[in-house]
Amino acid sequence: MNIMKFKIKLKLGLIFFLNVALTSKILAQKPNIIVIMADDMGFSDLGAYGSEIQTPHLDWLAKNGMKFNKFYNNARCCPSRASLMTGLYPHQAGIGQMDIDLKIPAYQGYLNHQSVTIAEVLKDAGYNTYMSGKWHIGNARGQWPVDRGFNRSFSLINGVSNYFGTKAYGSWYESTFAIDSQRIYPGGENYYLTDAINQYASYFIKENTKTHKPFFLYVAHAAPHWPLHALQEDIKKYETTYLKGWDTLRLARYHKMIEQRIISSKTKLPEKDVDIPAWESVNETEKKDWANRMAVYAAMIDRMDKGIGEIIKTLKQENQLENTYIFFLSDNGACSEDRVLLDRIFKINTSKYAAGDSLSWQSYEKPWANLSNTPFRLYKSYLEEGGITSPFIAYHPKTIKANTLSPYNGHIMDIMPTIVELANAKYPKTYKNNQVLALEGKSLIPALFQKKDKHERYIFWEHEGNKAVRYKNWKLVKQNAKEWQLFNLKKDPTELTDVRLKYPKVVELLIQEYQKWEQRAGVLEWGPDMLQRWENRIEK
Repeated sequence: MNIMKFKIKLKLGLIFFLNVALTSKILAQKPNIIVIMADDMGFSDLGAYGSEIQTPHLDWLAKNGMKFNKFYNNARCCPSRASLMTGLYPHQAGIGQMDIDLKIPAYQGYLNHQSVTIAEVLKDAGYNTYMSGKWHIGNARGQWPVDRGFNRSFSLINGVSNYFGTKAYGSWYESTFAIDSQRIYPGGENYYLTDAINQYASYFIKENTKTHKPFFLYVAHAAPHWPLHALQEDIKKYETTYLKGWDTLRLARYHKMIEQRIISSKTKLPEKDVDIPAWESVNETEKKDWANRMAVYAAMIDRMDKGIGEIIKTLKQENQLENTYIFFLSDNGACSEDRVLLDRIFKINTSKYAAGDSLSWQSYEKPWANLSNTPFRLYKSYLEEGGITSPFIAYHPKTIKANTLSPYNGHIMDIMPTIVELANAKYPKTYKNNQVLALEGKSLIPALFQKKDKHERYIFWEHEGNKAVRYKNWKLVKQNAKEWQLFNLKKDPTELTDVRLKYPKVVELLIQEYQKWEQRAGVLEWGPDMLQRWENRIEK
């Protein structure tokens, strides 16, 4: 070996050693960790992901951190939250469907004791643990955030609420809120749920400063989940924006996403669903109603972003921003659920009130959900890319390179092992005398620190009979009783060309692996019996 090659190898080895040493030093410092999650927000609803909605604070995190363009959730609120909190597939944690007990272990509707939460693990590692926002993974006492590892919490225990207060609808529907272990009834002249969630988050950060301990903070927003409720000052900003219509705006988002490198210029934009009319065919009265719905939805995201800005401001004031990891994502794709479904489930018709009114119970429905999920097909509850792909932002000024885009195939269950590693904590084999399942998620540290990773693992999904599996660039997916479809996501990221007949051996392999996972995870077929169990529990 000549002297020049030796010097080069020595230099590279020294750089590698210093990088490892720096990483080890950072992880030993016990950083603060914040996870912020939106509810029912589509892939393209942030400015940094192509949107016309004003989200300057989340855009700042994206510009100064890392964006992912292939990060997955579990297609619905409860299953996603279960995976986030535990690092497991939702069925393994006891929430294979929703927060309704179907009297089956994988579908009991609350976190089981074969799982541990991020809060439980980090609390044992010397962290203070806080939560502000929507819980939705256990409604009874013994299942609340303070029962699963959080020191303090302001929590919407169940899944949905009037944004202006618990009593706004009278007696027909009442949400459960709690501060720590005490039930409360929030509301009042200046009350707005999104503001309250962000304000409690900032309060907990300030409170923690006095303790001189690192903290974990989970900020779980209800926004922009229906009902469409927003403050008038925010709605006014968008009152004419959506009169352009969903066709024009979807195309605008698509081109902006290409400019931002969120998607490739080779990505094909699917035709919209056949039951979504051309905007120009909608009469003027209906256009105003539709435009108002989307304006309220945009205002909800706008207000959420403002509060996240206040959280960042608080971190700066408390001299904690430099030592804080911040992660942001959505729990599922955009929601296409319409007023007919909502009226059936909640057994009341509030559609006589316009979106934005405190007495309304409106959603923005499929036409706008199709815009939110640009460029993907389908929506929340489906396992096509539109149902499971989330914007994901990771920020840390010392370790995550600014303005980077990661192509890593991440999943919401990866957040738990990532946080365990960042906190230099230990994931237990037993907890409170219960055997704990091994983590299914994989740490995102290689992606965050831009180390090499082969991206070769299997990822599985099941929700109410919809099924999917991804391996490398292959994705096999089916809607309930329909046929499996196979897509090459590298060549066809918007799932337009089914190639299952061309690659039968790939289909066979993926089905075999999927069936093994179903058995291991406790997945049951979503047939008439399961549906009847769900209907019966809903009635109760």
